[in-house]
Amino acid sequence: MYRVGFIGCGGIARAHAKGYAEVPECQIVAAADISREAVDGFGEQFGVSRRFTSYEEMLAAEKPDIVSVCTWPPQHPDPVVAAARAGAKGILCEKPMALTLPEADRMNEAARASGSILIVGHQRRFDSRYALARTLVADGAVGTLEEILAICNGDLFSDGTHAIDLMRFLAGDAPVSWVFGQIDLRQPTVTNTAHVGYQRWHETATRYGHPIEGGSLAQVQFTDGPRGILETGFAARPQGYQRFRVLGSEGRIEISGDPTPRAPQFLRLRRRGAGDWEEIELPPVNAFAEEVRALIASIERGVPHLLSGESGRANIEIAIAVMESAFRHERVTLPLDVADHPLIRHQAT
Repeated sequence: MYRVGFIGCGGIARAHAKGYAEVPECQIVAAADISREAVDGFGEQFGVSRRFTSYEEMLAAEKPDIVSVCTWPPQHPDPVVAAARAGAKGILCEKPMALTLPEADRMNEAARASGSILIVGHQRRFDSRYALARTLVADGAVGTLEEILAICNGDLFSDGTHAIDLMRFLAGDAPVSWVFGQIDLRQPTVTNTAHVGYQRWHETATRYGHPIEGGSLAQVQFTDGPRGILETGFAARPQGYQRFRVLGSEGRIEISGDPTPRAPQFLRLRRRGAGDWEEIELPPVNAFAEEVRALIASIERGVPHLLSGESGRANIEIAIAVMESAFRHERVTLPLDVADHPLIRHQAT
């Protein structure tokens, strides 16, 4: 039995907890949050009696085998490093893993030093629609992969890193040569602050404790491979959350894994010369549970995880490259030599 501890007990922690509940090998034994109200609410909902307002105390007292870090992004690095040093076998960190590349490197280095398996919660790779789409591409169902269009109605770091991750997944995690991007920094007009993540965004231009842009457009060139086109926020077409169009020399795939009233969940394939779309029906999957099962396989058998810390770093490198390209007014090549967060730097000037 893997003893699981939580750091951060907000909304996303509940999605993680419901995933663990479907994995018999796991039991949530402890939780920590700086808010006593938050940790008590989480504990009552999921039957967790060991509750802390300090994650350091929780790690020292409980020594969990697996740790879910569900804080806001600026607070991801320190708990991940602490969990690794405390001997956690597996660490599941919410996305984005960090705000800067040096912070991501520090997290990955700590995990390597302790032998911990660090993964980042881009769980949609385990959604049956995206997983089958990747298999179709790999099997040549659309011929040579030429272009991947990703449409995401959120900001680059909070939601766009999911779109970037899925774009990389569909491209077989091929390396990226360069990124050319633009961002929209107009004064935000969203005034609905009911969702905690948008804490007074219209006044602060921040979300989940870090600065964000209103929208972005980018080209992502995979080395010797397809071109990725990324649309986020204000710049994205209103066609759903995490929607993809995959173009190949012999066909096309369209995917929407997150249903909305205007964009229902679907996966469909059209082969060259075919008059109609092939609508592919798939059973629902709890991707949060699947990423945990894959984590256990990594711990027990050394199976490489689709959501490795290095993969999580690659996602934020592309997001940072979009911003950096916008400020430089030029295409930027990868690997990226940028140690800070471009929007934080921009706010300081």
